[in-house]
Amino acid sequence: MIDKLTDIYINWCGKNNLPDVSADEQNRDKLTYEQKSWLSNFIEIWDYQQNVDYFIHDNIKRQMNERKKRHFHPKAIDGYGD
Repeated sequence: MIDKLTDIYINWCGKNNLPDVSADEQNRDKLTYEQKSWLSNFIEIWDYQQNVDYFIHDNIKRQMNERKKRHFHPKAIDGYGD
């Protein structure tokens, strides 16, 4: 989803003749009210999506670690169980 948001932002910058810098680095003093509003909404959506992505990543990582712990057998280590 972050990739899609990046594409949307880059296209928006192009259509608005704005520099291709991070959304939080845009010079708001040079933006119209509509551009400021769009940018604020975009940043809010970006931050929310980043939190969702981190949550998903952390849960996948946790699940994989739990699976590794369940499938660990001492016999699998060299020198044990022979």
